[in-house]
Amino acid sequence: MSDSESLRELEDEMDDYLVQYREQRMEELAKEVRHAKNAQDAYQEITDEGELMRKTTGTRNVVIFFHNPEFQTCKLVDQALRELASKYYDTHFYKIEALNAPFLAVKLQIKVLPCVLTYKDGVETGRVVGLQGLIQGTDLASFKTQSLENLLLRRGVLKHRVSDMKY
Repeated sequence: MSDSESLRELEDEMDDYLVQYREQRMEELAKEVRHAKNAQDAYQEITDEGELMRKTTGTRNVVIFFHNPEFQTCKLVDQALRELASKYYDTHFYKIEALNAPFLAVKLQIKVLPCVLTYKDGVETGRVVGLQGLIQGTDLASFKTQSLENLLLRRGVLKHRVSDMKY
């Protein structure tokens, strides 16, 4: 085989590799775009407790936030959950105003707000009542999203981060 034939064969192999790489990369980017679009819906406000039950039944990883929009502590948790929802695409985050869920509030014995419930495969894995375990004493300024994230990671409801996607 001559040098020019070898060079041509090498160029053909390189072209095949580049085409394959380009297709793979386009597929990965399309997947990322789909996840980004889903992230817009990743943190949904539900106004009807029946709808909340329908959405969460049979869902693998769920975080439900019962809140009062007037409470400063609820605003802190709301901001943190919004941030986490955009990072963890395989967890469903829902929030509902406690006044819109009287049946669930009684059934789930929710007496203090904010209240964050975590579910894995339909089974409650834990709850955060108030900011218990997330702040130092009564210092609201000590609240960090990272603290809530670590707690939800320990509960097993957070798994795959958008930034962990392979490219």
